[in-house]
Amino acid sequence: MDSITIRPATTADLERLIAILYDDPPSEFRGIVPDRRKARAIGAAMLRNGLSLDVERTAVAVAGGEAAGLIALQRPGENDRMSLAAALRVVARSLPIVGPCGLWRYVRYQQARGRMRLPNPPEAMYVWELDVHPDWRNRGIGGAMLGYAEEVARREGFPRMALTTTTTNPAQHLYHRHGYRIVETRLDPSYERLTGIPGRVLMVKQLG
Repeated sequence: MDSITIRPATTADLERLIAILYDDPPSEFRGIVPDRRKARAIGAAMLRNGLSLDVERTAVAVAGGEAAGLIALQRPGENDRMSLAAALRVVARSLPIVGPCGLWRYVRYQQARGRMRLPNPPEAMYVWELDVHPDWRNRGIGGAMLGYAEEVARREGFPRMALTTTTTNPAQHLYHRHGYRIVETRLDPSYERLTGIPGRVLMVKQLG
């Protein structure tokens, strides 16, 4: 197996971050934009405008000479950075890709997704995003990035880790192996109609 190193992401990694996240778009995203090419284009517009990921809070796992995975962390009190101007730019770029009906479906998805938001437990380091490029999955990269996140959390004095994911995400097996446990499940019929996924779960790990 290739050795894995983890380092902070930079703006020079942007195209590779897009590939990691959207070469195989998340199942939620595919539910509202079934065409993978279109889903990738919209995802790329979101990332370039800072709507889906904050590069400053992101680290990349490097294997085989390329960024193979990413992990983004959020501390208590850090809010999502989203400007109206950036959101409007993404809307303008998405409209020609999916058309008015597709864009309206995406707006409805965002509304449903807002209702699915599970609050981060107090004093927890939150794993905002963790993904591995499809070419590099099942090689220990996801586990290495979780270990990295826990080292950061312990160094900064956090007593627990937290993350949310969909009820159908196979990565739950990885999280369980690393000591995360489901503490809350949220279901929503409109979210399921749009994405095909019943809901989302909050998983927490106590750090010893």
